[in-house]
Amino acid sequence: MRGMGEPICFFGEGPADRRERLRDLLSRLGEIQAKNEESQKREEDIKKEQVRTLLQVIVQSGENIYRVGFGNMSKLVFGH
Repeated sequence: MRGMGEPICFFGEGPADRRERLRDLLSRLGEIQAKNEESQKREEDIKKEQVRTLLQVIVQSGENIYRVGFGNMSKLVFGH
């Protein structure tokens, strides 16, 4: 419990009370880890979608270069 920032024993706390407090701490720690894993999975999914979108843009840009030529590509990309 000390590693989790909790005191080993409260004044007047018996072994059964300490076990109960440890169970409670471990269950809260498990919930926090589960939420962190869900959050990380969502972030990974967002990054994957961003990469897919970027790859689609790159492929479409490559097709445009092939069709209109590199000189005109700056007009398509930068609008100049």
